[in-house]
Amino acid sequence: MTVYSKNSHGTLYVLECYNENETFIKFGITSRTIERRYSDKIKMPYSYRILAECTGTPEMIYNLEVGLKNEMKLQHYTPQIEFNGYATECFVRTEEE
Repeated sequence: MTVYSKNSHGTLYVLECYNENETFIKFGITSRTIERRYSDKIKMPYSYRILAECTGTPEMIYNLEVGLKNEMKLQHYTPQIEFNGYATECFVRTEEE
């Protein structure tokens, strides 16, 4: 979990992660760029494309993430390859998205 000071900003991101075997949605919070957050195959073992980014205050970004988790909880997905955030922040991609 990233800790922010009250004067900092965070970014909520939504990614489509994929390889030859699976495709899913991953979201999370970072204080860095997404490219820096996932700068190597250990941090992100999948190819990905950025679907959305939202920058704001730490409180706003945290609340957005909590809301997304609640809204998506029935579509929870566990990827085949483990990485940071894989257990709680990944979801099945549906046609509505």
